[in-house]
Amino acid sequence: FLAKPVDESELTAQIRAMIRIREAEDLEISEKERLEILVQERTLKLEKELAERIKAENELQQSLFNLEKSRNSEHKLLNDLRNEINDRKKAEEQVISHLHDEQIISDVARTLVSIKTKNDVYEYIGACIHKVTENAFVLVVKSDIENQHISISHAFGLKNQIENILSTLKFDVFNLK
Repeated sequence: FLAKPVDESELTAQIRAMIRIREAEDLEISEKERLEILVQERTLKLEKELAERIKAENELQQSLFNLEKSRNSEHKLLNDLRNEINDRKKAEEQVISHLHDEQIISDVARTLVSIKTKNDVYEYIGACIHKVTENAFVLVVKSDIENQHISISHAFGLKNQIENILSTLKFDVFNLK
């Protein structure tokens, strides 16, 4: 409101005040618009950043899934390899066992071919039995039923058994008086 008569200095002051008010209102409106624009820009940036993070998280989850899948495949492969190694070891042991058996058969065949007498057969069989029985002794005896006579033709491991008995008893049982 302007009061009449108008004083020129008062009119100038009021016009200046109104211009300042108008500028302040314009500034407030432009500041509000500027803040709205800033909020919109920041919101867009945040939405874009959120979308990128979601995409990165999805990619990480896919990578984790692929890693687990790869790890499971690796464990399965390792188990398959262990099983194959065990199977090969068993097969090798069987082959070695068969080779050992074949060697024994070959040695026996070679020896049997060289045997010429019955006495050689008795000696060979007695030695084989002694070899198998380890800590026992083997006596190969001949019997003559008509004369009721038995004789020892071969003894295997008897000397070792006597020595074991003597060492266990700590005295010589054959020299007792």
